[in-house]
Formats: sequence, C-alpha cells, structure tokens
Amino acid sequence: MSSFFRSIGLSLDGGDFKAMNLKFVPLMFVVISTVRMWPSTALSKVLVDVVRSNVTEHVVHFALFYLFVIWYLLNWGYMISVTLTKPGGYPNSAPRAYTAEGAIYRVKCSIENTFESMVCFIIAVIICDKVADDNAQELIASWAVLVMLTRTIYPGESACLVG
Repeated sequence: MSSFFRSIGLSLDGGDFKAMNLKFVPLMFVVISTVRMWPSTALSKVLVDVVRSNVTEHVVHFALFYLFVIWYLLNWGYMISVTLTKPGGYPNSAPRAYTAEGAIYRVKCSIENTFESMVCFIIAVIICDKVADDNAQELIASWAVLVMLTRTIYPGESACLVG
C-alpha cells in the first residue's frame, strides 16, 4: 500500500512543510475514516469470529502476542539478510553501528516501527481492558484485529516489495 501511495506522489519524504501538509491531511482523513468504519464492516466481524473460534476468546491478548511474533520474525529476517549480504556477516559486536542500505534498511525501519507501535498498543490494551465495559470489548476486539491486519501488511509490503 505504501508503495502505491509513493507511486502516485503521496509520499511525505523530501517535501517542504506546505507540500507535506497538502499530502498529510488527505492521508489522515483516509486513515481516520477507515478506523472509524472498521468495526461495522463484515470483514471485521468475520476476522474477530475466526480468531475467537480457532485461536482464543481473548482477541486483544492474542493480537499482542501476534505483534510480538511479527516483530521477532522481522528481527530474524533482518539478521539473516545482513549475514547473507554483508561481507563478514552480521556485526554482533556492534549491531547499532551497522548502516544498512536499500531493502535491508527498509526491513530495519520496519522492525523499529513495529516495536514502537507495539509499545503504544500495549498501553492502549491495558487501559481499555481496565476501563471498558462488556459492550466495548467487541469494539476493542475489532480494532485489535485491525492492528494485526495492518501490522501484517505493513512490514511485508514495505520491507519486501520496496527496493
């Protein structure tokens, strides 16, 4: 999805403040509209039911575990790709000093972004779990499934399809 936005010129990269605002506002409108309408969609209901019937009744906790698995697999993919492409292998003595380029850099950025969003998701889950009543749990579960879906699409799309 992000490569599609970049191909039609809706990238926030390299623009001045005015150009960035002209692009950012429509993108935020699309994101906010999607999040607002998501719980009422048939896809949301189907995915929540699939998780509940096949995995666990606790959709939000499963989403948190799922995010951790995605982050873990991305880390392994990054280490393997650096090992296979960098002369001398993975720099375990100074991993932060290594500057990746191209697709490997996109994988590294995707790992960091997934971890950062996972921290925000943990905080939101704890607050919602303590504050929300039973009626709101269905809404929270549908948004948790949306987080799982977007976190699955984003790292794969940004890390693998963008060179």
